[in-house]
Amino acid sequence: MELPLELSLGQIFTATKGFGSSEELQAYQRAREISLQLGESPQFFFILLGLWSTANSRSDMRASEEIQNELLRIAERDGVSMYLVWAYFTQALFAYEVGKFSEVGERIEKIFQHYKTEEHSWSPFDPQVTVRNHASLALWHIGKIDQARKLLSETIEVARPLSAPNIAMAHLAACSLLIYLRDPQGIRDHAQAMLEIARSDHLPSFLVWGTTYQGIAHALLAEYETGIADYLASGTHSSLGQYLSQLAEAYARAGQHEQALATIEDAFGAAPEEEMHFPELHRVRADILLLQPNADMEAVEQGYRDAIAASQKYQSLTQELRAVTRLGRLLQSCGRGSEARALLAPLYAKFTEGLDTPDLIEAKSLLDELGKSS
Repeated sequence: MELPLELSLGQIFTATKGFGSSEELQAYQRAREISLQLGESPQFFFILLGLWSTANSRSDMRASEEIQNELLRIAERDGVSMYLVWAYFTQALFAYEVGKFSEVGERIEKIFQHYKTEEHSWSPFDPQVTVRNHASLALWHIGKIDQARKLLSETIEVARPLSAPNIAMAHLAACSLLIYLRDPQGIRDHAQAMLEIARSDHLPSFLVWGTTYQGIAHALLAEYETGIADYLASGTHSSLGQYLSQLAEAYARAGQHEQALATIEDAFGAAPEEEMHFPELHRVRADILLLQPNADMEAVEQGYRDAIAASQKYQSLTQELRAVTRLGRLLQSCGRGSEARALLAPLYAKFTEGLDTPDLIEAKSLLDELGKSS
């Protein structure tokens, strides 16, 4: 009796305490111990899945990778379609989180080869909703921006008839993409919708995420005092690199340069295994250094070049464009316009969609200026 009890407790703690809670971890660890003592039981796959979710929520990429490989081994051995969906689900999320953006789509295709809606009604979170979130983000990174926006719209429609946690997940997906698209009003609307669901259905993780994105929206809309307060109230500022980078930018825009620098340095150490954020962290640090009185231009330039190198390492074409555009502006201001154009023109030419987004508009504007001055 203890094994099903511990497995149920893990699921209950996920809902009531949030993803990655210590109570959730302890329940799944105890369930795993019992299962190993009894011999591999039918519940063993779901115990591992719970442990994977906890490790992933805590950004423990080493444990996450070990568990997902075990999940895939069991799924392929047993040939159970539901197992295969969840095993490929963990593989897709891991690929995104370690910056292998070009591999995400291939893993997601495998999910939908085996996916059957009725086999996942037991789970509070349907895998097709969560994985579409990461798929849209991966598309943005590799420069397929219009496809990312289309997939987000589909995600919201797919989630609409499902349970409240899935609808909240779709709003989280929207916030996650819109932060890259630099749409503060859209972020605020979806964050508010997420918060309403989180409060009515008692979903603590979504309460944190909703508050975090609400803070990001306020900061992007120049409501710095409210935005920073929301960040700090969310509880995420001490652990998640991307959110810390957004907080650092909010401090910088509010003129709190020392706090901005300290916060972006914290961001690098907050989740060092979440490599997908490295290009953004380097670029934000360079942006902040540029705002300092008597800025060290060599350090700023190196920061942008570090962001470009990280973008190329993880094949994030859009992050690379963002960093090259910032570097191009810097080079232009130093009388190095031809160098800026040589960097930006071939990169911009790789984009065939998303031309109406801020990143592409800014890149095109700089190219036009550089063309007139050459």
